[in-house]
Amino acid sequence: MPLDDFRAVRIVLEPDDFALGPEEPDPPPTDLIPAGTWRAITGLSDDVAIRTSDHNGSALTQVYSLWSRWVTATGERPDALFDPMLDAGDDLQNSFFNALHGYYRAAFSSLRGVIEVMTIGTCGTFAKNNQLYDDWRTGEAELSFGTACDRLCSEPLLEGFNRKLRESGQSLFDAADRSRGLAGGHVRRWYRSLCNYAHSKPGFAEGDLWSSNGPVYVQEAFGQWHRAWLHAVSVCAVLILIVRPKADRQEIAALFSDRAEVGTQDLLRAFDLAGA
Repeated sequence: MPLDDFRAVRIVLEPDDFALGPEEPDPPPTDLIPAGTWRAITGLSDDVAIRTSDHNGSALTQVYSLWSRWVTATGERPDALFDPMLDAGDDLQNSFFNALHGYYRAAFSSLRGVIEVMTIGTCGTFAKNNQLYDDWRTGEAELSFGTACDRLCSEPLLEGFNRKLRESGQSLFDAADRSRGLAGGHVRRWYRSLCNYAHSKPGFAEGDLWSSNGPVYVQEAFGQWHRAWLHAVSVCAVLILIVRPKADRQEIAALFSDRAEVGTQDLLRAFDLAGA
């Protein structure tokens, strides 16, 4: 690449570039990676990062901007959603970094983690789940995504919210009921779709997305991931409003995408109801 392209030169930060950490200069390399190994590890992913950023600058800027808003929306008050939002923020960052470099399955899988931890955090916010949630945070108990959804379905403080959504379908957290032709609530369905990537099911593994070995740049896969990233953050915006009804609605609305190709009418209705 020409050296006047800002992506052509790598940068190593100085110690005083970090908010926390030692201020002494870094020591010289003690076990330098061989040049061939370096090229083997980074060559393809660097190529994908350049090709991706050649043609998707607006999408990458959008997700980075929304991630920055997510960090701000996390706040500083240590409620039950605070730690999950920190963890989910890391997964959101992990997701767009992997998508930039062509690791699409991994990028989708990180979004599954976002939905899981945010749903469990939403469950833990209600009094009857406090102890179970605290025990889960300390590793002393199991609190699965499915259990969290079950508890949110029957949460008395969400009775009105769940009932209004059920008037035109299912609540966000309802289980599938095949006997009645119900596929499950939006959060459950979205989580289930992301599980396909997390478990590398046929059609959802990296090789399927690349139609090759890789990583390689695939515009269609990147576009699918971009819509999924916006969708995941939109789901989380609803969960944030459920937990924090007094939050600045305009701030949270900035995280929510009402684009038809991103969300669905039931998710839009849930956002309108949440925190109302």
